[in-house]
Amino acid sequence: MKRTRALLAEPTLRSLHKQTELFERAARYEGRSREKVIALGEAEEVYFRLYPHYYHALQTIRIASQLGRVAARAEDPLYRCESRLISLLMNIILEALHSGDLQLRDHQGPSELAFTLWSLAFGVRALMDTGVATRQLGIRDGFRVARESSDLLLDALHWLPMSCAWDYAAVRKRIRQSLFAEEWESLQGQP
Repeated sequence: MKRTRALLAEPTLRSLHKQTELFERAARYEGRSREKVIALGEAEEVYFRLYPHYYHALQTIRIASQLGRVAARAEDPLYRCESRLISLLMNIILEALHSGDLQLRDHQGPSELAFTLWSLAFGVRALMDTGVATRQLGIRDGFRVARESSDLLLDALHWLPMSCAWDYAAVRKRIRQSLFAEEWESLQGQP
């Protein structure tokens, strides 16, 4: 734990707690399971926009811990945060399976879907600020690409309601207004 605390300065730890708080707020959104996944995506975007340096620092620490095979322990603040965030996502996936909004193929498990969604968010944010990826591919709005890619993936999984039958742009707007109004207010003027 001392090693992790040395890597995570106090401001980074505070931002880590803020990330958890944003995700918990999103998971409490009153709506269908797919709307809750969208709310998690909105929480992740808000966190990235509010704390881009901390977000990148945490990504670097995550990658370094995987490369060094640092054993995660329950007292490790990064481990606790990641564990909580993944639990929130897993609970929503299990809710979707239970309600019938989502049916996975026989060989797929909810943990594999959670891993895929987590990887998509992690990868998009990791590449958004890289000049080669964004300039060479002509990506001007990585946030829009992430949202549309998520919608495409959830449609491919037949996670109901499908985007052709539900106005997810309106859902995102409602989520921003009802859950993250204060954060979006502070982000006014940012792209």
